[in-house]
Order: sequence, then structure tokens, then C-alpha cells
Amino acid sequence: MIKLKVGQRVRLEASPLSAEGSKADVESAVWASEGTAGLVLQLSGLECTVWAQSAGLASVSCTADASIGDAVKNIVGGIQIHVVDEEAHSLVIKAGEVS
Repeated sequence: MIKLKVGQRVRLEASPLSAEGSKADVESAVWASEGTAGLVLQLSGLECTVWAQSAGLASVSCTADASIGDAVKNIVGGIQIHVVDEEAHSLVIKAGEVS
């Protein structure tokens, strides 16, 4: 999971691999986000820059058509992003000594 503050950005890169761990060629890639965090995605093939716009939790996924051997296979990967405000977002309560 990646944790961002509102206004920050992160670059993601998808790396398609075969079952043996070698690089797979990709014919096309589609990025998407889903969840309560407001994200803006700037797409460029297997790379995606994510800007955090509002607090919440979201999943960013990439779906690609990979050429593996003689076949084309649909592969999917994803990552969760937790966006927090600059403002207070939690409250910690500590106990003093008992007397």
C-alpha cells in the first residue's frame, strides 16, 4: 500500500512477466482507479502518474494484453493507495500513571 497526502503524486510502472519471470511484450494497457480517494491518473502505456486529490482509499489497476509465446493473455495487476488530508485524521489517547 502507498500512503500519500492530498496534493502529492507517485509514478507507477507495470512490469508484465511470464510464468518463468521473463519480460512479456504488451499489445495494450488500460489503467483504472476505484474507491473513495479522489485520484487523477495521467497515463502513458505501462506507466501512470497518480495525483492525490482528496482523502480516502483507492485501488489502481492495470490490465494488459500480453504476448506470451504464441498466445495473447489478459493480465491484471494493482496497488492500493491511501490518501490522507494534511489536517488531523486520528486521535491517540494515552493514559498517565495510575495513583
